[in-house]
Amino acid sequence: MNSLADKYADKADFMFVYTVDAHPDNNPGPYDGTKQSGSNRQPKTYSERVELATRTQASNPLSDKVTLVVDDLSPYNTTMNGSNPVWCRWGPAPNPGWVIQPNGTVVWNDFWFDAEAIDSMLESLLSPTPAQTTPQNSGYCHSISAMVDDGWCAATCATGFCPTEFCQCDSISV
Repeated sequence: MNSLADKYADKADFMFVYTVDAHPDNNPGPYDGTKQSGSNRQPKTYSERVELATRTQASNPLSDKVTLVVDDLSPYNTTMNGSNPVWCRWGPAPNPGWVIQPNGTVVWNDFWFDAEAIDSMLESLLSPTPAQTTPQNSGYCHSISAMVDDGWCAATCATGFCPTEFCQCDSISV
């Protein structure tokens, strides 16, 4: 994530959300309930989670271009039974990644953060549309990549830019 944040610092914001520990030491794991053998116990309070996030940041620092956010835990949060609202709402996963446009549209997500896939997505989203032509979508645009869905392709191609590594339009007129 650090290299992506450095590369796109002037074009995108990066956030790391510290959530449930996927492999808590001698505690049930959040995915299958079996005891895990990690290096830390699962925090039971928000302050314990902040302490663990701080220790993790010290041992594996994030770039100063990445904002560290700590997912909420009891007793401060009263929504979603008091714990893990980001993890619960955005999909419980051990190392997820999302690309979210400023308007809130999720254009890419995966249960495992993939820097190369995110880099490709950002290159596509942030590359300028060629000025000499303005394609108009006159056909059906659909996804040809697992990184985007048909709706994203239809909306993106309708703006005049159809990223061919992610989308295919059945007919385009220029």
